[in-house]
Amino acid sequence: MIINQFDATKGISIFEEQQLQTQFHAHPATEIIIAKTGTFSLATREKQLADIQIGLIQPNVLHAFNGENAVCEIIMLEREFIDSDKLLASLSEAMHQDGIIELDKALIQKIHNDLLEKWSAPDYRTIFDKRIEQIILLIKQRHAQNDLALTDLAKAVNLSPSRLSHLFKAQMGISIQKFIIWIRMKAATAYMLKESMHLTKAAYNAGFYDTAHFSKHFKEIFGIKPSLVYNNSCIVQDS
Repeated sequence: MIINQFDATKGISIFEEQQLQTQFHAHPATEIIIAKTGTFSLATREKQLADIQIGLIQPNVLHAFNGENAVCEIIMLEREFIDSDKLLASLSEAMHQDGIIELDKALIQKIHNDLLEKWSAPDYRTIFDKRIEQIILLIKQRHAQNDLALTDLAKAVNLSPSRLSHLFKAQMGISIQKFIIWIRMKAATAYMLKESMHLTKAAYNAGFYDTAHFSKHFKEIFGIKPSLVYNNSCIVQDS
C-alpha cells in the first residue's frame, strides 16, 4: 500500500493499493475508488457493480470490494467533515438508496482537479446540532479512556442518554459507540504511521483493550486484516 495522505484532523485520506480484495464491511466515510489500471467491482448484499473504473460508496453502507486485477486510488472522505449530499451534487450525482454508485469516467479529472487539488472542507461540510459538535469534540479528547460512557457524554450536553443516542445516530448515521471505535481506529493508525509505533502499543494508546480487540474492529470497518495494511505499507508521504 502507498499512503499518499493521512491526516486524522482534515477528514481526507488517500491511499493506493493493488490487488486488494475485502470482505463485507462498513465505515462512516464516503469512499471514492479510482482504477489507475484495470477495473474493479463493488457489491452490497443487494447489488453488484462489475468492471468499473470509478465508484463511490456512501457512508455506513455494508459493501465488499474486489480489485484483484487493478491498481486503485482510494479516497476516504469522513462524514464528520463531508456531507455526501453536497459532494454528490458537486459531481452532478444524486444520492442512491443502495449506497454504491458507478461514476462517469469523465469525473476522474474533476475529482483530482477540483476535489483534491483545491480541497476546501467548508464547501462540503456537514451541519450538525451544536450538542453533537460538542460530543464529537469530547470523544476526540477522551477516546483513549476505556471507561468513556454514554451517560457521561449525555450529562455534558444536558441530554438523556437515549435522546443523545437518537440525535447522534440521526446526524452521524452511526451509534456513538461505533463512532468512538472509528476515532480510536484513526488514532491507532496515526500512532503507527506517524510515530512508527508497534501495533500492540498503538492499539492500547488509542483506547483498545488489546490487538485482538483492535483487529476485530479493523476487519469490521475495512474488510481486511490490519496486518495486510501495516506490514505492506511501502511509502508514507505527509500531505
